[in-house]
Amino acid sequence: SMPEDNTKGEYVALQPTDVVKYSGFDDAMLGVGQQLGGPPVAVYLFDKVIELIVEADKCSPEEAVEKFKTEVVQMSFGVRTPMIIYPPEETDAPHGDA
Repeated sequence: SMPEDNTKGEYVALQPTDVVKYSGFDDAMLGVGQQLGGPPVAVYLFDKVIELIVEADKCSPEEAVEKFKTEVVQMSFGVRTPMIIYPPEETDAPHGDA
């Protein structure tokens, strides 16, 4: 019998060491993080991501935060979803009650 494959369809092409990255935000990437037993994940700095969206889209920081919440952070890749580092005073985290 075939060995059991627990991978979800969309991850089939990913190797165990592959890191999912947000396209266009390399300058905001701090590096790669990993929790014990989990896959490596890309780690991004929130403030820098917002700065990059402001530059690219010529929009206000407020608009950039909205775009980030609606277009970037909604993309889930399961346990490989990139991690965002927020400043300590950032109470407006996208997974809170918006």
